[in-house]
Amino acid sequence: MKKVLAVGTALLFLAVAAAVWAGPPDQIRARMKSMQQRIDEGNRSGALTGQEAKRVQVRLNNIRESFENAVLNGLTEREAKLFNQRLDVLGKDVSKEKRDPETTRSGGQIDHRIAELQKRIDEGSRRGTLTPVETKNLQHRLDAIRGQYERAQRDGILKDEEIHSIQGRLDNLAKSISKERSDRERSR
Repeated sequence: MKKVLAVGTALLFLAVAAAVWAGPPDQIRARMKSMQQRIDEGNRSGALTGQEAKRVQVRLNNIRESFENAVLNGLTEREAKLFNQRLDVLGKDVSKEKRDPETTRSGGQIDHRIAELQKRIDEGSRRGTLTPVETKNLQHRLDAIRGQYERAQRDGILKDEEIHSIQGRLDNLAKSISKERSDRERSR
């Protein structure tokens, strides 16, 4: 009877230990999923630039791949600690990148918006939906915004006021292009 009780107790201990140990892989996977959501949200909102998002995504992918290999080979407690530490460091870096003043979050968007507005002006001119005078005026405004943007970048950091000013001017120009392209004046 004592032998059966001892074996039963040992099996129960092993079952509890296995259940407790089953937690870390799931916890680490949950952390990686949460980190992925933070990266995706930061990329969508513009808090992370394309380059920043790509950098942290590569790091997360490397952690994920190494982790899954470790799980297949039998994840040890030491390895679980190391993966948690790597995720801690990555989490801090994602937070830092999201808060940094390198607002290529806006800089990248500004470059993209300037290029898109240039295409719209060129297309309107080519199709005749913008008159030569409208094209010249719109191009002059876009060139002025481009100049403001280049001057703002000279010190390597775009300030929030500069970003808001440039984005506001780009918004106004986008509205003007739409208005001019849809009015009844046509280039002949």
